[in-house]
This record gives sequence, structure tokens and C-alpha cells, in this order.
Amino acid sequence: MRFYVTLVLLLGLCLFPALAESKPWSYPLTFQNQDVEVRLLNWELTRDRKNLLVHAKLRSQAKESLYFDWKSLFRLKTGSGNSYSSNYDALVDRNGSGFTRTVNEFSLAPRERVQIMIPFLLGEDEFPLRLILPDDRESVEIR
Repeated sequence: MRFYVTLVLLLGLCLFPALAESKPWSYPLTFQNQDVEVRLLNWELTRDRKNLLVHAKLRSQAKESLYFDWKSLFRLKTGSGNSYSSNYDALVDRNGSGFTRTVNEFSLAPRERVQIMIPFLLGEDEFPLRLILPDDRESVEIR
């Protein structure tokens, strides 16, 4: 009987770390940041692997206009463990007529929806990467 109890406890301890790990993200991934609903649509590496482009849709849930700091949305974690926010201007499309550059904050009208593309400049020694959300959830490794 002791053998079975010990076996069950050991199996439970072996399985516990696997259960504690978070599930991989599925896209689109929706989360809240300030008064803005964020739908992470996807990310892509450019062919030359020098840029990571993050595509998302934002929807203001505020009752009044607000200034939104898009740099707080995503960070990159490098293979060496360093993390940083985007080092470029983001591109915002308000009405489907094309992207315009924006630096740091931009205004969102009540209930306004915009599409945003956030580029990250990459160095060769930074792979593998992970995309990090404001609540510190991490993506799978990007190689």
C-alpha cells in the first residue's frame, strides 16, 4: 500500500510543473490594457530577420477621448534575458485608408477602433525571442 501511495505522490509531483505552465497563445489573443481592448492578431519576421512586426487591433472602451501609450503593449525578451519595448515608431490605421506613423502616445476617440503595427528592430544575437504582454505572459520562442 505504501508503494502505491508513494508512486501516486511521485507522479503528482512530476505532473505538477506541466500543469503549472501556461498554454501557448492562440491567435487572435484578446486582452485589456488601460481602457483599451487589444486583439493581438499575429506577428511576423521580415525576410531578412532584422525586424519583428506585431499586428494588433485596438478598441477604446473609454467614455471620453484618451491618450494611449502603445509602447506599453508589448516587450521583447531576448535569448540573453534582456527585454525592451519597440525602438521604432508604430504605424496606425484609423479608417482603412493606410498607415500613418505615430510616436509614443496617440489619441483614441470613445469606442474608436484602429489597427496598429509595432516594429521591433532585431540584432543577430538576440534570437531566440519571446513577445511579452503587459501582464508578463510570454509567447513561445521565436527563432
